[in-house]
Amino acid sequence: MFRKEAAQPNWVGPMTWRDVRLAKPTSHTGLSGGRNGVEPVWVTHDGPAFDRERYADEVVNLRHTGWFTDNHCNGKARGIVVALPHGRFLAGYHWDDNGERCYFGDLYDDEDDATRAADSLAERFAEDARADSERFDAMQDAEGHCEAVASDVDMAYQARNVSARHREHARGRIEELRAARRDFEEARAAYEGA
Repeated sequence: MFRKEAAQPNWVGPMTWRDVRLAKPTSHTGLSGGRNGVEPVWVTHDGPAFDRERYADEVVNLRHTGWFTDNHCNGKARGIVVALPHGRFLAGYHWDDNGERCYFGDLYDDEDDATRAADSLAERFAEDARADSERFDAMQDAEGHCEAVASDVDMAYQARNVSARHREHARGRIEELRAARRDFEEARAAYEGA
């Protein structure tokens, strides 16, 4: 990473990796620093940021190739392990929905420990993403139901003066629309509040 940084054309003079070893990961590497709760992380959407990066399931046989991040089994999070110099390793995860790679700041001396940590990080992220997906799906379902009932109310309201039975039907549909709108507001609040 430091060699790539030193090769950037907008640096002054010829440089080696030693000249930029104190550079911030946000300079030209494509990594953005941040926090995941209290843990420092680096995130990129530009592909692997390190040359010696592998998926955790390629390092150790985990009997799976990642964790599903939604209820439709479309997205997946996979643990990633980065081999650093001097026998050190970083752990993180890759989310294939948007190409996000998140590297955590903990260093590991053992590749197996880093691999298990990477898989655990991917699993934890996938659980959170699935919960978010579930709340979003519930909100969409409630919105669809609300729209369908609103269409029925429109038809029932137009026919309300045909007979007493039609009037009663229109009242029932209006009550159902009110309940559907309450359900939608609760589902939206649950999604936006999470």
